[in-house]
Amino acid sequence: MATEEFSHSPNPTANTKEKLLITGDDVLIEYVARLMIAVKSIKEQMLRPAWKVQIEKFIKHYVWHSSDVRRAENNKLWQRLESRLIEMKERRKRLLKSLYKKENPQHVTLTPNPVQGNNSS
Repeated sequence: MATEEFSHSPNPTANTKEKLLITGDDVLIEYVARLMIAVKSIKEQMLRPAWKVQIEKFIKHYVWHSSDVRRAENNKLWQRLESRLIEMKERRKRLLKSLYKKENPQHVTLTPNPVQGNNSS
């Protein structure tokens, strides 16, 4: 995990520094995005069998919430990688949202429950 401090303001005298945090998930998301583009740019027949096996293992891994539905539709390998990439980005988004809520409870807005029935007569 790498962190880097940077100034948020273009004004060099401003003293507002924020931390940029790069996690293993961020690196994996970037790697899968690049892999997907690479696989998309060539014919699947050009991939070495060992590479295909490893990509298949990644796509079929038990950690995924959604099943590999695109395989059933007989889609290309890059499309199946894209599904996993989308799921990783959604997980990351949910994680950041929950972390933000924990760190900033004053910014959490409560939505009123919808009225279930009209009780006024």
